[in-house]
Amino acid sequence: MLNRLAAYTAVSAGALAVVILSINTHGMLELLSRGALPAGRFSIAMTALLPTVLTVVIPIATGIAVIHGYGEWASHGELVALRSVGAGDGLIAAPGIVLGASGMALTAAMSLYLLPVSFRVFEDIRYGAITDVAVGALHEGVNRMEAGLSLAFDAWQSRTEVAGVAILDSRTPGRLVSIRAERGELVPGSAGGGRPAILLRRGEYLSREPASPAMRMRFEELLLPLVSDVPAARAWRGFFEEHVDELLRSAAVDPADRLIRAAEAHRRIASPLLALGYAILGCAIMLRARVRSAGAPLRALLLLVAVICWHGLMALGHAGIGRFPALVVPYYLLALLPSIAGGALLAGASRVRPIRVPLAGAALPESA
Repeated sequence: MLNRLAAYTAVSAGALAVVILSINTHGMLELLSRGALPAGRFSIAMTALLPTVLTVVIPIATGIAVIHGYGEWASHGELVALRSVGAGDGLIAAPGIVLGASGMALTAAMSLYLLPVSFRVFEDIRYGAITDVAVGALHEGVNRMEAGLSLAFDAWQSRTEVAGVAILDSRTPGRLVSIRAERGELVPGSAGGGRPAILLRRGEYLSREPASPAMRMRFEELLLPLVSDVPAARAWRGFFEEHVDELLRSAAVDPADRLIRAAEAHRRIASPLLALGYAILGCAIMLRARVRSAGAPLRALLLLVAVICWHGLMALGHAGIGRFPALVVPYYLLALLPSIAGGALLAGASRVRPIRVPLAGAALPESA
């Protein structure tokens, strides 16, 4: 039973993760389509986003797996067969509870450790793609590289070489530079000391300033940076890249920023509790159907809707504690309530005598 529940969880979590990443790629799909990001780096970035998504979907997937699995067993009469040999609800619910505990441990590993580490990798890849010059992002004609710098070329010669290059550079106040070259080779920032550049070959350099005569010269090779000074590594770090203890001890100057960071820390702590809670509550409610009945699918559907709504309520609670710190205790109670309710239902059901089916040939008691 546990193997089937684990398979249901994996399928549900994978499907939900694909849907979420398809809807929101944090701008990476646009960078890929423009050629600013190689397919390999894009795959690594999407993989690095998985812990961020899985901290949300694993609790839901655990609930879906328990609801579907126990609903299926109730419809096929397997629960009745287990009770007929004396198995109580506690024993029958054991695979679901073990699955919930495993989901809780996995979600905790994701939210408390893997999320900040992997999101840092993702941000480094995105930062490099945004600040670098992507060959595929440039097109024949005029390209505005940044304020005061335009690059134009006639045609591509290879993946990195262009022909008929013209550059207009007014980034230095009071000076206008125009450059023409027969060919140019694009040098990415990873190979140009952190700044993307173009290596021009066989051209003319012309500089004009109001108080000075024009300076004109010809060159065989000229390396021109295509962006202003850009640090080779990010000098900033977002709160998704910080661990829970760092978020709770944040030294942010803005009080609102400190509250947001603390709310993120509480969300990461509470998320694993939901995986266990949804599993226990799902087992308890699905085991209430003691006989094969047409109401089992409806019961499963209503419980699934309840899990999704509860997850939405937790999201609202997360937004609330980002503004009102006094809501922290109710927020954790909200996260623990599915476990408490499910445990109470299972404890009450365990006091009910299990249904026993008489063996073949045994005398049946006479009706009163």
